[in-house]
Amino acid sequence: MSRRSLSFSFVALWLLWDALAVAAAVLCAYYVRFTLGWPPPEHIHSLAVYFRFWFLLTGTYMALMLIYGLYRPERLVPAEEYFLKIFAACILGTVIAVGIATFFWREGFAYSRLLIGYAAVLSVLFLTGERVVLSLLRGALHRRNIGTVRTVIVGHGAGSEIVHDHLRRLPQLGYEVIGTLDDDIRGDDDPDGHLHRLRYPLLGRVDLLPHVIREHDVREIIITLPTLNTEELLNILDLCPTENVHIRVHPDLFQFLVTTVQVDEISGLPLLTVKEPRLAGWHRAAKRAMDVVVAAGTLVMLSGPMLLVAVLIRFDSAGPAFFVQERVGHDGKAFPIIKFRTMVDESSGQNGRDWTIPNDPRRTRLGTFLRRFSIDELPNLINVLLGHMSLVGPRAEQPQYVRRFSAEIPRYMERHREKAGMTGWAQVNGLRGDVPIEQRTQYDLYYVENWSIFFDVRILLRTLIAIFNQPAY
Repeated sequence: MSRRSLSFSFVALWLLWDALAVAAAVLCAYYVRFTLGWPPPEHIHSLAVYFRFWFLLTGTYMALMLIYGLYRPERLVPAEEYFLKIFAACILGTVIAVGIATFFWREGFAYSRLLIGYAAVLSVLFLTGERVVLSLLRGALHRRNIGTVRTVIVGHGAGSEIVHDHLRRLPQLGYEVIGTLDDDIRGDDDPDGHLHRLRYPLLGRVDLLPHVIREHDVREIIITLPTLNTEELLNILDLCPTENVHIRVHPDLFQFLVTTVQVDEISGLPLLTVKEPRLAGWHRAAKRAMDVVVAAGTLVMLSGPMLLVAVLIRFDSAGPAFFVQERVGHDGKAFPIIKFRTMVDESSGQNGRDWTIPNDPRRTRLGTFLRRFSIDELPNLINVLLGHMSLVGPRAEQPQYVRRFSAEIPRYMERHREKAGMTGWAQVNGLRGDVPIEQRTQYDLYYVENWSIFFDVRILLRTLIAIFNQPAY
C-alpha cells in the first residue's frame, strides 16, 4: 500500500471515528444526566432532541481540529499534542455550537447545560483515545515497513548521527532511510570516524542526489550538513525535483545556541536583540505555584503507597529505603536529591559508572520494577516542595559531571538558569541514561529559552505516556 493511499485511508478513518466518538460522548452524557440522574433532573428530555445538536457539535469539532492541523496525515502527532489541541477544539467548538443553536434555531434552544458540559468533557477523552489508537495502528504498520516514506540523509557528523539515532529509535515515525549522501566522507580517509558510525549505506556524493531520488523513489530529504551556507543549500535544492519531494533541514548546534537572539527594528532599522529570560516575574511565580499545588496534591494522594514502597525496599535488600545524593540545580547551587533506593550499592555511592544503562546489573529485584515505572523518583516531590527542584526542568547532574561538562560543552551552565526538574524536554524525547551530553544540552537549552506553562503541561503529559514505553534503566 502506498503512503498516499494509506494517508487517505487514515483521514477517512479519522473523520468516521471522530463522528462516532462524539456520538458516543453525547450518548454517555445523556446516560449520566438522565438515566443515572447525576444530579437528579427536574425534566427528562428525549434522546431524539439531541440528534441535531450532535450533528452540529460534530461539525464544529471537526472544523476546529482541521484548523489545528489534526487531519494532516503526514504528521505523527504526539499524544499530548492530540490532547491539548482536541481539548481546545472541544471547548471552543461547544461554545460555537451552543451559540449557533441559540441564535439560529427558530424553536429556541432548550437543552440541558450539564449534558452539554458532560458531552464536551467526554468528547475530549473519546477523541483523544480514539486518535491515539489510530496512531498506534499507524505506527505498527510503519514498523512493518507499510506506508513508510523513503528518505535520504545529506551530510555527516554530529547532526547526521542525531538524525540516524532518532529515526532508528522511532521506526513508528514512518521514515525508511535508504542511505546517506556526502562529499567529504571517503572510506580511505575518515579521521573523525564518522563513516563506521553511520547506520545506513553511503550512496555517494551530493551531486548524485537526482539519480538517487529517481532510482530509489525518494520522497523526503533531510539535510544535516553543519557548515552549510546559503549558496550550498540553494545548490542542493536545485538538484531536487520539485514534485513529491519534501526537504527538511536539521539545525546544528550553532543554530540551537543562537535561539536567544530575535530580530527587532527601530524605525525600519533591523537589529538583533538578545531575548530576555522567559522565566521572570509572574511567569516564575506561576511556575512555582503549579509546582507547589501539583507536588503537594500528589504527595497527599500517594503518601500511603509511598510508605508501602519504603517498607518493601527495606525487606527486599539491605540498606536504607531512601537514596540521597548531592546534585547541582538552580544557579549552580548544590542540593540533596531524594529517591527510593533501587540499587544494591547506592548506599555506598554510585561512582562506579557514569549513568545507569538499560538492564543495569546493580538493580535490586524491587528496584527493577521501581525504575521501570519511574516510581523511584516520587520522593523528588519533596525536593519540589522545598524549592530545590521543579516538576519540569533540566536534569540535575552530580557536581563532578557539571564541572567537566561546563568546561567541554558551550553554554552548558546556562541550563542552570532554571531549577532542575523531575522530568524534562530531553527525557521525554528519549535522552535518558548514557546518551551524548551534547544532545541533552541542546534540548535543555531549548526548554530554558522557550518555556511556557503550556510547554510544561505538554512535557508532563508526555512523561505520563513515556512511563509505559521507556526502557528499564
